[in-house]
Amino acid sequence: NRVDLAAGFPTDKSTLFAYDALIIGSIEAPLFTPEQQQLIHDFVSDRGGSLLMIAGPNGLGDGHWGNTVVGEILPAGLPDTGKTFVRAKAPVQLTPVGRKSPMLKFSDDSQENDKLWQGLPEVADHQVLGALRPAAVTLLNVIVDGRPQPLLVTQPYGHGHSYILATGGTWRWQMSLPVKDLRHETFWRQLIRGLVADTPKHFELAGAMSGNQLHIRADIRDKKFAPVTDVSVAAVLSQDGTDPVTLELRPLAGEPGMYQGEYTPQHPGLVNIEAISRKGDKPLDSARVSVYNDAGNAENFSLRQNRQLLQRLADVTGGRYWSADQLDHLPDAIQLSRAGITEQDIRPLWDAPAVFLLLIMLKTAEWLLRRRWSTI
Repeated sequence: NRVDLAAGFPTDKSTLFAYDALIIGSIEAPLFTPEQQQLIHDFVSDRGGSLLMIAGPNGLGDGHWGNTVVGEILPAGLPDTGKTFVRAKAPVQLTPVGRKSPMLKFSDDSQENDKLWQGLPEVADHQVLGALRPAAVTLLNVIVDGRPQPLLVTQPYGHGHSYILATGGTWRWQMSLPVKDLRHETFWRQLIRGLVADTPKHFELAGAMSGNQLHIRADIRDKKFAPVTDVSVAAVLSQDGTDPVTLELRPLAGEPGMYQGEYTPQHPGLVNIEAISRKGDKPLDSARVSVYNDAGNAENFSLRQNRQLLQRLADVTGGRYWSADQLDHLPDAIQLSRAGITEQDIRPLWDAPAVFLLLIMLKTAEWLLRRRWSTI
């Protein structure tokens, strides 16, 4: 945005941390001051933003990013040979991890998605990367001389994520495909969406049910994403058919910026939570979240068996609770049980085969008797 970046790349955390993601293309590292490079590092590590580095003749290793603090957060090492950018067409291939990534789905059908990727034109160039970091995963490969090389790589770093797209030549997809084919647009739209989807906000609110109790947590950060400890936080909880309830969240010991509270919903259903932070009487920020209270239906959703509930149900209904070591006796007990499903099938009397045969026999007997009596 020319207005937002009229003074150039940000030089302070408050300005840079207002963004959710950074994309750096074919730009040499020395064009950024050491302070700006440290800001990029902190943007990913502390703010929890996403960084995407794109290949180019002045990008990645050829842009001397490998020996900077930014190179430390990238998912792969960057060779500093000055000859890592190669202008040669090469096909792109999904990796097993990439097949599962929502960013790389042209179709919900996995086989159809593979065909759509295989049908893409070759990219125009690629950039050689160094060894991958231990936490890095490869989503796309480029096939060079019959061998796969990492093309789209990512890893978590600190609170955020870093990505490398080792090509600047996806434009060939746009230029070589029919006008109505939107795979190039879809790729970039989903990639950018993936960069910002999980980026933390200044006010993060979460709720989770544990038994019959709702646990609420709020994580509050300032413009530099430092923990905020001098505010009060109140949560307003509401359910259909009940009056709203206000709950004060208390600071969590040992975790600056974290606030928590507990509440017992009055009945099953959706619980809407709106939390507001205040400094004195002045509202600062707010966040909303909804949590479904499945009280009374926990047996349907819990991963653990509720043995007490099952035994109580068996006693009330006249049944019996069986443990795993008693299953050998279950077939004999089922044979003697009157429990089960009874299906009633009502048919008209004249549809019964026996009745039909009886009628035929009666008519035949009548005919024989009439013949004997010479009445026919």
